[in-house]
Amino acid sequence: MFDLDGTLLDTIGDIKHNINLTMKSLGYPEHTYEETRTFINDGAYKLIERALPEGKKDEKTVRDTLEIYLSNYDKNVCVETTAYDGIVDLVKRLKNEGFVLSVVSNKPERHVKMLCDMFFGEGTFSYISGTGGDKPVKPKRECVDKALEYMGEKHENLLYVGDSHVDVTTAHNAGVPCAGVTWGFHGKDGFKDTIPDFYIDNTDELYKLITGDINE
Repeated sequence: MFDLDGTLLDTIGDIKHNINLTMKSLGYPEHTYEETRTFINDGAYKLIERALPEGKKDEKTVRDTLEIYLSNYDKNVCVETTAYDGIVDLVKRLKNEGFVLSVVSNKPERHVKMLCDMFFGEGTFSYISGTGGDKPVKPKRECVDKALEYMGEKHENLLYVGDSHVDVTTAHNAGVPCAGVTWGFHGKDGFKDTIPDFYIDNTDELYKLITGDINE
């Protein structure tokens, strides 16, 4: 089970671009790459709430601004986004070898599905979820439980792969191990004080862990 942003795909350029399109259209200050990095991980509502200036963070303003952001993202879902080195080949290899693959993200679900299809091909992942409506948001364990129930898989067979403390907490809330990749938006610092079961520095290491060639 993979996180998307910062794990499979480097999406921060497009997140920043669409935030700034939104802020500019409303006459609010725009944000740098570094500022944008501090906004992510907790879903689009929190992303926009953090991006809005002080005094403009009430629920109605956040929700209205979020709709503009989502509309902008629909039009600019993959301008700067790229897959991390070796990720596409890794996913294809795992799929060909019979592993059941899924994506669980705090990104709006329609954008998660669009990007997964663009980079990995439709049908590569047996389950894809994101946020929106009444969908649970990581780190709630329901994000993992619903995926496993849908796929008919067991917790004891799952490895969760992510790049942040939110991913580690999600995995541990669901009672499954987490492989923390260090190539994400914050490197090892992204895990804060929440330590993954495994640190992974490249896709070769991740493949070996998944296939049982290494266990620590």
